[in-house]
This record gives sequence, C-alpha cells and structure tokens, in this order.
Amino acid sequence: MQECGAGLVELRQEGGMLSFAAPPLRRTGPLDEDLLSRLVAASGISEVVSRGHRGVVAGAGVG
Repeated sequence: MQECGAGLVELRQEGGMLSFAAPPLRRTGPLDEDLLSRLVAASGISEVVSRGHRGVVAGAGVG
C-alpha cells in the first residue's frame, strides 16, 4: 500500500517491476463545450477529431 492524495493505493510487485491500481473514477463523460473548444484550439486538432470525446478524472486530480 502507498498513501497519496487519492488515499491508499494498492501496489503490486511482479517480475521486478512495481505497478499500482488506478484509483476509482471521480468523473467521466463529455467535457463541457467551453473546455472542449479551448482544448481543440490549443492542441490544433480538428473539431471533427474531437467528436465522441470523453474526459476522465481519477484520484486526487482536478475535477
């Protein structure tokens, strides 16, 4: 176990490598139109490419 901003997180050691379980999702689904427009403009991708997008927030991140 490791404690972080998301709380206690399970660690696993396998083959000399450590991995951790992702914390539960705090929010998922479409982004609001204003945020999506700003992300599209900043990234330079086409609005067509952003269709069907999903935003995900897990752990102690913004959300």
